[in-house]
Parts: sequence; C-alpha cells; structure tokens
Amino acid sequence: MNDSHKLGPQQLEFVKTGKIVIQDLSAIVSGIVASPQPGDSVLDVCAAPGNKTSHLAALMSNKGEIFSIDVSSERMAHWKKEIDRVGCLIANGIIADASRLKLNVEAEVVLVDPPCSNTGVFAKNPTMKWRLSAARLQTLIRRQSTILDSASKHVRASGSLVYSTCSILPEENEDVIASFLRRNPDFMLEHQKPFLGSSGLKGLERCQRFYPNLHECNGYFIAKLRRL
Repeated sequence: MNDSHKLGPQQLEFVKTGKIVIQDLSAIVSGIVASPQPGDSVLDVCAAPGNKTSHLAALMSNKGEIFSIDVSSERMAHWKKEIDRVGCLIANGIIADASRLKLNVEAEVVLVDPPCSNTGVFAKNPTMKWRLSAARLQTLIRRQSTILDSASKHVRASGSLVYSTCSILPEENEDVIASFLRRNPDFMLEHQKPFLGSSGLKGLERCQRFYPNLHECNGYFIAKLRRL
C-alpha cells in the first residue's frame, strides 16, 4: 500500500523533485497578477529564496529571461539551489543592492517584493511581532520607497510594475504607492486579474489586500502599475 498519504507535503516525491512548488495563496496571486508572457524580459527584485522566480518561469513556459536580484549572497546561494531543483532555465541570479540597481535592462514586467514588517504572518508566527519597533518600521518604509523608485527605472513603456509585501500596514503599502505615484506621473494603477482579495485602502481600490481571517492565507498586499 502506498504510504504517501502519511507524509507531510514537503516529503512528497513530486515536491522533493521540484515538480510541485508549495506557496501561500497570496504569493501565487502576485505572480499571476504580474502576468509575464513567454519570451518576456522580467526583473524579479528581492528575489531570494526563489519561489517567485520559479513561478514566473513556469508562467513563461521557461521562455524569455528573468533577472533575479537580491543583496544577500547567502540567500542567493539558496535561490540557486531552488532554481536548479525546479528546472528553471531562464533565470539569472545577480547579487546587488536593489535600492541602487545598475543594470542595462528594460523589462516588460518588474516584480518588487521588498523587505517588510511581515505583519501578514503574525497569525502564523506571533513571536515575530516583538521584532518590530516604530524605528524599524520607518527604516523599512524608506527602503521600500527607494527600492521601488530604483526598480521602476527598468520598466519599459507600457510595461508593468508589481509591488507586493507580506504586510497589512498601510504605511508600507498604500502610502508607499501613493507617494510613488505623486513622484512618477508616468505610472498609473491598473486593475488586477485575478482579484481574489479585498480592495486597497485610502482610495486605492485597484490595489489588492489579503487578510488571514478572511482569505485563509497570509496577510498580503499587491499593487500593479502600468508605465504610460
């Protein structure tokens, strides 16, 4: 008798060999919202540990090119193992500071998933709340804005820029996006497909929010912008 039903998800053969990658619903939606097409050039910012990169490659049928950026060499070593495990052929790992990108790349899709407070996973890991302070939050907000500005310079005309965090705080989400739009009138918010969460706050209804108590997943925020 097959005992696979007794194993945890990570021990299943399809998962161990990379044929299936397990992600939270909210993170999967952000990749689908980004909607990269086969043959596209894609910039995946703050890419480690690699789940988003592999998802983007799958959506692209492993055709095109993905530039995956992360500042941590240790995290990028894990990214490389994950990318090799799942058979992703189109990703280029680059160790660089996302707030000061110096790449000669114009991409159809740029996905930005910057460091955040992780308030969206407090329900899963309550001890994380003790690591957050007001000063730490302000540091994160400044870095998020800087990374978003830097990444936006690599979006082609008519290309899309997707910003996502595993935070439910407006300061890291709607406020960052509203400030970015004021500085960059050549971008506009775009309606997202699929739209499975709740509407954004502060008048930014085209943004998408996920809450653990409503959507049975991590707390999450997604904004999709289009370069005019």
